[in-house]
Amino acid sequence: MPFTNSIYDNLGPAHILIFGASFGSQLYQSFISGPISYSTLPRQQFSHLQARTFPIYFALQTLSAPLLLLTLPRGAQDSLVTLCKPSENPAFNTTVFPILVAFVTSAANMLVVGPMAGRMMEKRRKVLEELEKGVDGGVTKELGNKKLKELGKAFGRVHGISTVLNLVGVVAVGVVGWEVGKRLH
Repeated sequence: MPFTNSIYDNLGPAHILIFGASFGSQLYQSFISGPISYSTLPRQQFSHLQARTFPIYFALQTLSAPLLLLTLPRGAQDSLVTLCKPSENPAFNTTVFPILVAFVTSAANMLVVGPMAGRMMEKRRKVLEELEKGVDGGVTKELGNKKLKELGKAFGRVHGISTVLNLVGVVAVGVVGWEVGKRLH
């Protein structure tokens, strides 16, 4: 292999490192850290941990997707534009499309679903504080419990959407890794 001065001649190693960071953090957060934290920490501490962790996690996933696309190993004749045309790239469905799916799911979690969940958790905290103050604090116990129940249902829906988006992103990045791995010799 001839020596070249340009890093752009072979972005494969960068792609593997970015893939490893993205897929590894997805697997760790989704299947190790999250479940262990949930079963170990008291609810309030778990909520604080997730509120601090998720924005960073989803930002990493959102940033990783375009970096994976930019560093996707390709032949000397392939440009990024060619890679993004399904008619000219037979591997589009197993490389570019899953990267785009991962970007959309993580961006949705970072920009829409995550902030919605955060607002619901903040509302829940305020209702609990009002309940602790008692009737003179502005909220009766019955009304407070009703509000908590409603918030719990709404949070459950938003959390479910976030979980599905996250799992779709994990699978999408896994497909990319599998496809690129098949090409390694």
